[in-house]
Amino acid sequence: YNGYAGNVDMALTISNNNIHDNWAGGVLLQDEDKENGSSINASFSGNTLSDNNGTGPGGLTGDGIGYYIFTQGDGDITATFSDETISGHNYGVYVDDYGTSSNSSYSVAIHNSNLIGNMSVYGVDNEVSGFIVNATGNWWGDASGPTHPSNPGGSGDTVSDHVDFSGYTATPPLPLPDPLPATGTPPTWTTVGGAISSNTTWTLADSPYIVTSNVTVNPGV
Repeated sequence: YNGYAGNVDMALTISNNNIHDNWAGGVLLQDEDKENGSSINASFSGNTLSDNNGTGPGGLTGDGIGYYIFTQGDGDITATFSDETISGHNYGVYVDDYGTSSNSSYSVAIHNSNLIGNMSVYGVDNEVSGFIVNATGNWWGDASGPTHPSNPGGSGDTVSDHVDFSGYTATPPLPLPDPLPATGTPPTWTTVGGAISSNTTWTLADSPYIVTSNVTVNPGV
């Protein structure tokens, strides 16, 4: 945090992970104390982020963000993303600056990736004015490209202002994740309960059996 990090330069490489179904979000990237030399340089490649958007213990909910990148006004963040699949969030990638007056630096590039099904709000949302997220050469879920006023007819994931989405691909550059298997046909069960007063055979063909009340076997049966 600002005033505490000092001259620490962090270099991160995160590759080939499957990060999914976390209620509080996927990956958070934050830096502070640029003034004293702090910085983060993070490289992400080949990761799949999906459905980090749900309900946690006690009904807690997160913002549904896949990659959350921000500072509080004094950070230095470089983040590159390639060959990623980011799907099923409110925000696929979210960039923001919470400083009242900011000295932060940002460089965010996303290429050759699938940004699909982040339809609640944005596939990529950049809230930092004066800085452009480089998101060229990606698949947005439709050959028409992302949804944005500057791209009439685009029906893929929505992008905010301050995002360069030019050169979008007409087909996914990466194989899409396999769909979940279809739900099987539920079994037909046989209910049992009450008194058994005659010889009875519970057959495998009639299984499974569901006991719906107390079962009493009369003497001599």
